[in-house]
Amino acid sequence: MAITDEEVIRFANEQVRPKCEEMRNLYYELKGLTTYWVDTLTPLIPNDSAEMIEDGRNSVTQISGADIVGFVIEAANFITAMEVEGVLSTIQKPCVRHLEVV
Repeated sequence: MAITDEEVIRFANEQVRPKCEEMRNLYYELKGLTTYWVDTLTPLIPNDSAEMIEDGRNSVTQISGADIVGFVIEAANFITAMEVEGVLSTIQKPCVRHLEVV
């Protein structure tokens, strides 16, 4: 039986589809980020909370090498979760826009 309720259709089109596209895009962006991390940055960023990023910015929270490593670990966890059988295809099915990865 077809779902014709306007609120459900609006939810599907305005909430579900865009969030699926964002999750799909994030997955591919994080894959690129982690590849770049492994191939290039791993030896340059110590997993040390005392080693701070010195970029001259005073208006933002300072982050350390350990903060960056922690983020990369969580990015890898997101990738792993998305690669569980059936997850990526579930996320990709509602997508209507082309993949946008920078």
